[in-house]
Amino acid sequence: TDSPGGSPDDYENSDTATIRTNLTPVYDFTKSVSTTSQSFTGVDAGTSPTIPDLVIGETVTFELVATLGRGTTDGVQIVDQLSIVNGLLDITNVQIQAGDALHLGSGNPFSSLTISETDALGSDGYNDRVSINFGTVINDPDLAATTADEQIRVLITALVVNDVANQEGDVIENTGTLTFLDDVNGDGNRTTRTLQDTADVEIVEPQVNTTKTITNLPANPTAGERVEYQVTLVNPTPVATENVIAFDLTARDDLPTNLSMDVATFEARLNGAIISNTLLNRTADGWSIATPSGIDLNQGD
Repeated sequence: TDSPGGSPDDYENSDTATIRTNLTPVYDFTKSVSTTSQSFTGVDAGTSPTIPDLVIGETVTFELVATLGRGTTDGVQIVDQLSIVNGLLDITNVQIQAGDALHLGSGNPFSSLTISETDALGSDGYNDRVSINFGTVINDPDLAATTADEQIRVLITALVVNDVANQEGDVIENTGTLTFLDDVNGDGNRTTRTLQDTADVEIVEPQVNTTKTITNLPANPTAGERVEYQVTLVNPTPVATENVIAFDLTARDDLPTNLSMDVATFEARLNGAIISNTLLNRTADGWSIATPSGIDLNQGD
């Protein structure tokens, strides 16, 4: 005050301070092919040396990696959509792996999350979409020793189904999406931010060539005389280094009405080795390779 009993004086002053924060790592999201179930497939048999090749019956595991900024992130969701435009995959397994620095805002473990697997496209009976709503995720920098500690990994395994939609050369594009709330402009207003990445796979198929030749024919065959013939199935040797196996191969040969097979003379060999009779059906009307197991025919066999 100016003097005892006087009015108080008003004082005003200001100053600034700069605060630097470490918000690394920045948000990031990737999708890639992690593994395939068959060791013989690679990238050489298809149309592109950068796209993994798959055969019917093979499984592929995609890895989706979401790197979260430090602190609290709200509205976190990961969606993975397998395309059905050029082929069909069926999701068979989904796993969530969370880094040690991450925990859910709810306090529940990541294992408590609901994983939604649906047939979102085509109504073909095959699951082609995965959706996981993480909600609020907290990244505690004090617990982050490595980059992996600040990442969510989702592993999605899908089967190449035995369907006519899957043909040689089909490239199936698969898209993963990460969404979350973020104040991009630093103005205090949070909006939904979206990060996407894709991973492609290509369908390759074996080509089995079939020939049928007469190996012994009498000059003037009459009723009761024997005609000998041979059927050959070949999975040609590849130009590329991959071995595209013909899985569960089945075949049959039905004789015309006026011919009857002498079952005792029938013989089947695979690369020179006699095929077990348990894999064959032999009757007077012809022969067939038993179903549904069949045989596997490597390239060059």
